[in-house]
Parts: sequence; C-alpha cells; structure tokens
Amino acid sequence: MRLADLSGRIVVLNFWATWCAPCIEEMPDLNRVHREFADRGVLVVGAAADPFEQRKRVRAFARKLDLEFPVWLGASTDQMLALGLGEALPATAILDEHGHVLVRWNRRVEYEELAAEVEDVLKLADIVHDHGPPPSRERSSQRASLVPS
Repeated sequence: MRLADLSGRIVVLNFWATWCAPCIEEMPDLNRVHREFADRGVLVVGAAADPFEQRKRVRAFARKLDLEFPVWLGASTDQMLALGLGEALPATAILDEHGHVLVRWNRRVEYEELAAEVEDVLKLADIVHDHGPPPSRERSSQRASLVPS
C-alpha cells in the first residue's frame, strides 16, 4: 500500500520500530486515537522501521500490543525524510485528505496533543481551501532513536 492509496482520508502516520522504547510507549495512545477518530474518517497507520526480513517479529509485536490500526512493514529513512520527519524514531505526521503534511512530531507524541491536532485537522477539512494546504507545524524533542538506513 502507498500513501497515494489513502487519498481522501486524514492519515496519522507513525514511524516506529520494535526496538524503540519511546515508540512502544506511544502505541496505546495511537490505538486510542484510532478508536476515537476512525468513524470520522481518520486512519492511523504504523510504519515499522524494522527491516522487512523481520516482518514476523513485527507482526508478533503488533499482536502483543493489540494494535488495532494497520502496520506497514519496511519503512525507510528515505520515506521519513520525504515527509520532513528527519531520521529519528518515533516520528508522526498528520496528512490531510490530499496527502499534504499538516503537522509533524519528531518525538513521542502524547494522546492529548495528538487528539487535539486531529480535531483541528478535521475542522480544517470542513473548510474549503482556496489557497492550498495550511503550513505544517513542527514538533521536536531530544527523546528519539535513529532509524537504520
């Protein structure tokens, strides 16, 4: 699956890995956002940065954490860079229904902050944009791990 396949939906895209402690800490918050906003057209996607060859480990990990949202395998640093997320995990972006990145975090994101931003994006989606997407908002922190290239 590609991001282009999700056109028309608001997407919370989270880059994570099984070996990343802050990533693991934020998974319950991502599950909660998934549950609370899915019926409003929001899709949470977890992009696992573990090597594709470790897909069995990633799947087992996702089951252990009871992840309710789709998990993509084999996420790369290039994909993160293309979205302006840098090279550190965890990293999260909210994309509008046209695939534009509206909000970025280069750190672990807490439920309250993520839910508030999703609400804002949903409000923006209800407004007709004549001037293109709104500017993105950066969120960063020192608490991150590097993604293997």
